[in-house]
Amino acid sequence: MRILISSPRKRLVEEIKRRMVEEGYLVDETFSLRDASAYFQYRNFDLIIVDEEEGRPKLYNFLVETREQLPFTKIIVIGAGELGIEEEIKLLRVGADDLIREPLHYGLLSARVKAHFRHWEGNILKIDNLKIKRLEEKVLYKGKSTDLKGKAFEVFLYLAEHPNQVFSKEQLLHSLWKEPDLVTPNVVEVAINHIRKKVDKVFKIVTIETIRRRGYKFCYPNKKKE
Repeated sequence: MRILISSPRKRLVEEIKRRMVEEGYLVDETFSLRDASAYFQYRNFDLIIVDEEEGRPKLYNFLVETREQLPFTKIIVIGAGELGIEEEIKLLRVGADDLIREPLHYGLLSARVKAHFRHWEGNILKIDNLKIKRLEEKVLYKGKSTDLKGKAFEVFLYLAEHPNQVFSKEQLLHSLWKEPDLVTPNVVEVAINHIRKKVDKVFKIVTIETIRRRGYKFCYPNKKKE
């Protein structure tokens, strides 16, 4: 799971990052909403923790734009203690999924983050009749199983965590490869072909759909095999 933390308060960012890393999350950090938005050009996030310190007008604009670009990403806002109910309603309406008032309780923040990742059951991601075992790099379907190793598994898991969201080759490269500039986009095609061979063909289902000129999306169980 990848988390982005954005706040102009450096000490706050460092403390949240430390705690999230200790819990096993991949974490990126920024100190402005503008820089946070720049990340979205080449990386996707499962959850964003954003501080309202830069002001609510900027925050409202950020939430609206982020929700358009990352419709499935969860957003937690850290708000001032005196934040009124009307302001809270507006934050939720324009794009926030959750709000925590200050003074910030880190245990509560951790619990909220975990709550937003509840579609995971321990090591297993369940989607209808499909189960993906993260640690074993194994995929199960109606009593059958298949192994899917390396980058092909990482791509499959990443797409499955963001169902029906389209990702370009470049987005996948920057999200999953440590040095994306040293490889070509063809490695993504190789991974997708491997997924179709080891998962779709074995189980006779369709999990990955190619969206012409845009990229790929996880479409199971919505798209049936023709």
